[in-house]
Amino acid sequence: MKSRLIVIRGNSGSGKTTLAKALRSVLPDSILFSQDVIRREMLNVKDGPGNPTIRWIEELVKLADGRHATILLEGILAQDWYGEMIDRLERRFTSRYVAYYFDVSFEETVRRHAMRQPTEFSETDMKRWWIDQDHRPTDRLIAKDRSIEAMIQIIKREQIGESQ
Repeated sequence: MKSRLIVIRGNSGSGKTTLAKALRSVLPDSILFSQDVIRREMLNVKDGPGNPTIRWIEELVKLADGRHATILLEGILAQDWYGEMIDRLERRFTSRYVAYYFDVSFEETVRRHAMRQPTEFSETDMKRWWIDQDHRPTDRLIAKDRSIEAMIQIIKREQIGESQ
């Protein structure tokens, strides 16, 4: 079996985790790797250049390759720190790779985050972590007016089309 890799990136509060978890529930034989879970819960390290999360993510994705139909990877995955790792994964998966980036304003991420209960971080935290326009040339942009439900349908249609 050849696995597909779907990367979902964007700023805090943009909707990455919500979309990734929803996709995991509708894409058969999928596995989800979350940058926050690996970095904060498993490794308990700060984000930044050279942090061990980068290597762990890459190794986990490689381990899942061929074992699951779809591998989902979600997180901020800042281009400056995670870009080389994402490049390597994109080369490994070639036509089986797709990435989406939530292209939403800071104000929209704050609004979306405020709808979550409980919230783990503040607007001040979000502002400190904000990276404007951190998308990559191959990322498919998700506009602020695109609902999670619409994105699920688009991605399911694209993934089913690729497997036929």
